[in-house]
Amino acid sequence: MEFRLKTITPLWTGGIKKEADKLHESGIIGNIRWWYETIVRGLGGYACDPTHSSCNNKNHCISCELFGCTGWARKFRVEIKGEFVQEVRSKFGLTCLDSTHRHRGWFVHKGLESNDFSIKLIPLKKINSDEEKILKFLFKVLIERAGFGARNQLGYGIVDYLDEKERISLKIDNLPKFNNSNSPNFLPSIKNFFFCHNNVKTNRIEELLNIKCKLREAFRISPLFSIRHLNQISHFRHFVLGAASAISMCPTCFGNIRSDYNDPNSYFCFWENKNFPRKEAIQMERMASKISISRPFGFNNNFSIRIWGWLPSELPFNISRKDVLNKIQQVISCTNLIDLSDNIDFKSFLKNMGIKDA
Repeated sequence: MEFRLKTITPLWTGGIKKEADKLHESGIIGNIRWWYETIVRGLGGYACDPTHSSCNNKNHCISCELFGCTGWARKFRVEIKGEFVQEVRSKFGLTCLDSTHRHRGWFVHKGLESNDFSIKLIPLKKINSDEEKILKFLFKVLIERAGFGARNQLGYGIVDYLDEKERISLKIDNLPKFNNSNSPNFLPSIKNFFFCHNNVKTNRIEELLNIKCKLREAFRISPLFSIRHLNQISHFRHFVLGAASAISMCPTCFGNIRSDYNDPNSYFCFWENKNFPRKEAIQMERMASKISISRPFGFNNNFSIRIWGWLPSELPFNISRKDVLNKIQQVISCTNLIDLSDNIDFKSFLKNMGIKDA
């Protein structure tokens, strides 16, 4: 299975030096695995969270069957071919453009570009037909609606087919269906995704950062959400738009907590006025935004930005998922948002990508 591609916006997979010195196979594998788990859950299957997984040997989930776990080897390796060059610009920091001037901005590094590269999955074990169909669907979504690699929330990762004739072809009825889903609500599922695009006036990266700042500001001051405390507003903003550092929260109210001075094995919640075992605390560690926004791309003064993301069906503080999506749509001035939690929208999404009924 091979995909010949070209970059539309720079790629980023990082590395030990935290620089885009090359396109790392491990970064692409991690990216593919995350999306594979997401699609399996959306198709009704169980895919573990590999960071807290009990899968091992032959006792493993659908995703670990393909990507491996303790005692079970991955079924394929990734081979990347092509010439990559770093963007022709210096890395730079950009300050936030919101009205409060409270955000320190984002540091945007140089990514990698290529006019012709390929990603090839080379089997090490037999890949069954269901796995192959999911992988094809996965690559189709990444190429046509989302992005490759890391830091998608900073605009990296938009690619296109090198040759339009190689566009991936699929049929809806051929996608596998599973009936053993016990995946927790907080894990991403393709059925919890949304996609849209927005026309912009220029191809400057400030178009992307303007949207990011508007979203942060909207989630900071929005009267839409009936949250009890200001600190909960902050936590919810981090929950949706990412957190740069670790945050421990109360499992009841998601509020601030501290160590219980009378019991080293417990935390104390200010808002609930009670203590609870440390192991029950919700650890919101440094996390990426659930919303990804591409850099502007296009030609002849016809530029657009691709936006995609996911929200669980049940959100903290009993906030309505629909209200949050409406707020996002309002902030980014998008009229074409498609929510895959709606079965009608999901089928429309597939058809819009050229995935046929039969």
